[in-house]
Amino acid sequence: MERASIPATTPGDRQELVSARSTLIPLAFVILALLALALLPVLMHSRTRDMQSLVIEEISPARRHLAAIQLALAREMSGLRGFLLTGEEAFLEQYVERREAESRYFEQLMPHVQRLGPEVLERAEALRGATERWHASVDETQIVQRRVVPPAFIARIPFEESLFVAALAAGARLDQAIDQREDVHRAELRRVEEQQLLLTIALVIVALVAAAVIAWFAWRLRALARRLDRRARDEANFRSLAEALSAATSMDQTLRLVVNSAREYIPTQGAFIEWVQEGRQSVEVLSAPGARVPTPGTRAPLPDSVTGVMAERHDSLITTDMAEIGPVLAPYLGRACDDCTILATHLVSDGEAMGSLVLLRATRDGPFIPNEVLRARSLGDLASLALRRVLLLQEAEQRGRELENVLQSKARLIRGLSHDLKNPLSAVSGYADLLDSGVKGRMSPEQSELLAGVRRGIQSMTRIIDDLLVLAGTEAGQLEIRKEMMDVAEAARDVVAEHRAAAVNAGLTLELAAPEPAPRILSDAARVQQILGNLLSNAIKYTPEGGRVTVTIESVENGDAPDAGRWTALRVSDTGEGIPKEAQERIFEEFFRLGRESTEEPGTGLGLAISRNVARLLGGNITVDSEVGRGSTFTLWLPEDTATQAQPRAAA
Repeated sequence: MERASIPATTPGDRQELVSARSTLIPLAFVILALLALALLPVLMHSRTRDMQSLVIEEISPARRHLAAIQLALAREMSGLRGFLLTGEEAFLEQYVERREAESRYFEQLMPHVQRLGPEVLERAEALRGATERWHASVDETQIVQRRVVPPAFIARIPFEESLFVAALAAGARLDQAIDQREDVHRAELRRVEEQQLLLTIALVIVALVAAAVIAWFAWRLRALARRLDRRARDEANFRSLAEALSAATSMDQTLRLVVNSAREYIPTQGAFIEWVQEGRQSVEVLSAPGARVPTPGTRAPLPDSVTGVMAERHDSLITTDMAEIGPVLAPYLGRACDDCTILATHLVSDGEAMGSLVLLRATRDGPFIPNEVLRARSLGDLASLALRRVLLLQEAEQRGRELENVLQSKARLIRGLSHDLKNPLSAVSGYADLLDSGVKGRMSPEQSELLAGVRRGIQSMTRIIDDLLVLAGTEAGQLEIRKEMMDVAEAARDVVAEHRAAAVNAGLTLELAAPEPAPRILSDAARVQQILGNLLSNAIKYTPEGGRVTVTIESVENGDAPDAGRWTALRVSDTGEGIPKEAQERIFEEFFRLGRESTEEPGTGLGLAISRNVARLLGGNITVDSEVGRGSTFTLWLPEDTATQAQPRAAA
């Protein structure tokens, strides 16, 4: 049976599949949310750490070094004043020592202020310039070198003090710039911390949304899994139904399977099948299980049926209005199921409606949904194939019975005719024997030659009758076949020996090529020799003088064998004129003779037809490979496998 398709994807299935694809968007959102939850806090923490490190590693050291410079300046001034007042060199050493320390502090300060921005750097340079100007003014007095207080220095004290105050003021401005930079930085840090807090809140919200999406996604997956599970069960059910329908051999069995499956796969109160009757004028209700269904055997005119209504609409029928159905079925269905919804689908064969599958459901149970309609259509398609198969099977069985009857009648007719013909031929042969014995006097040579012609005609007629009897027996399956283990090479050698004299008389070379050891098969040796003898006789008859006829035996597996398994091939090859391709199958037809042989060569045209039929009764076949001008090869195929031998091939 041709396999019906599993129900196609329904709109609901397509929606689920689209939804499954659309879940990629929320899934991507969840992945991005998780990545954000993992990465953004790290990035924000890194940024906060960098900003805090600016305070720790740059601002605080800069402030510390600035304080050291300011302290050094104060101690430098204290040393100078102490030296001026007391003249003790210890104060002068203090000045020198603090000045050297100041230089070191400036070297430590400058790298930090360079990283605090151009304004802070500019004020640091201003501080350095102010201190250098004060130091230069002190150096002009050579107070350090002379170790004495020159009178000119006393006069410059107010000026020196103004330079010192300017240096202190520059230090204060630098300190103020550093404070401002720190204030800006700390304000920015607070903003970052606020942003981090807001981002944390946002990420918490995103995490909650992601959790909700994951929950929704899991729910959708479970729903999709349930739908896919339903589809898998539906497909398994339809496959089981297809297998059951493939095994069904009767119309009743097929219809019962269809309606019971319909009620199993689609919730209904009842189901029945309308079947179009011969002549396509009416329908009959068949196989109606369940409640609220018409009685099997109910008939209605085709226009007044569910099938007729569907034919007008060219589609499946779904209705709750019984009036839409014809006046014959409608009243019955209205009384039996006045609150039912009807779903019907066509059963079609070769484009023509054979009937319809009708499902009934109470209105309170809800309408038929699109998925159920599609399932009903799939079931209808499957049922159509199954019913078509059963119809073809029944038709084939009917034709087989008719053919068998014809063959039996043909065999009986041929047997009767053969009997009726052989009796007169026997009488004619008897009279010929009497004439030949001289009962009516000695016959002249001319009369003897005529009598010999009569006898040849009788023999030819007898051979034709015998061939017809064998042909009828093979066609009717009445030819006796006795199988036993046989040596194929031995059987072939006997046949070749019988025909060697005929080959020599025709001026031909006859050869046999058999393998060692030769194959042994289960077959009828007499029938094999009968077929091989006919093939050899034809080869010798139609090969011109000086030609060659070869019999070859080989064991073949697959290759050009007629079927799978191992086969013994007996090939009879000749160097005759060959057979046109268009005639290579016709030569196996009854009474067909090719070209010159039909008028010049003796024969009935039955030999190859009989040989092929006998070969097929043995489970084998005969094939021909020929080319005009290059000769022919006829191959008798005999099965070596026991399983193949047990299956006789159909006779033509």
